[in-house]
Amino acid sequence: MNRKLYILGAGGLAKELGAYIKYINSEFILKGFFDDSKEGNVGELGDILGPLDQTPILDADSSLVIGVGEPNLKEKFFTQIEKPERFRFPSFIQPEVYLADNQTIQFGQGTFICSGSSLTTDIRIGNFCLINLNCSIGHDVSLGDYSSIMPGVNISGNVKIGKSVLIGTGATILPNRNIGDYAVIGAGAVVIRDVGEGQTVVGVPAR
Repeated sequence: MNRKLYILGAGGLAKELGAYIKYINSEFILKGFFDDSKEGNVGELGDILGPLDQTPILDADSSLVIGVGEPNLKEKFFTQIEKPERFRFPSFIQPEVYLADNQTIQFGQGTFICSGSSLTTDIRIGNFCLINLNCSIGHDVSLGDYSSIMPGVNISGNVKIGKSVLIGTGATILPNRNIGDYAVIGAGAVVIRDVGEGQTVVGVPAR
């Protein structure tokens, strides 16, 4: 039997998730969206059912997806859910994702990995992470909860990434680097040294 699923958020990523769930993934039935703004444009995918604080009205067997890419918002959305243990937070791996060794790749709940991405071996992905289109992740990488990787990012081996980190489109992280919690890596940046907690770095090399 198909399970009921609701998306938190109604912006661009929520639409992409909704389209994937509605038209490709047959395990769930998309029932609608929750968003505090009435400006969300989800088209024919479904309706905005109410603000985020209305999620407690849902059945306990419902599944939820956090449909935003900004790490701090993902963390905020999750903390606003009343009794989140009542719900399921499924992860989705789109078609054409390459997993070299899925026996050694760990995925947390609520994670979304987009088509064209490649993951090798001994990788740990936290809860509510986003790995966008055409990213590559090398061996022995860890990605903390709520972090988001934008399209075309290349992460080399043995990189440790904290929670709620945002890595911009086309960025590259060289091997053996540590990225602190809440850091931001700018689009196209090349990270050759460690990045501290809360730091924003841009450029080639990233500073």
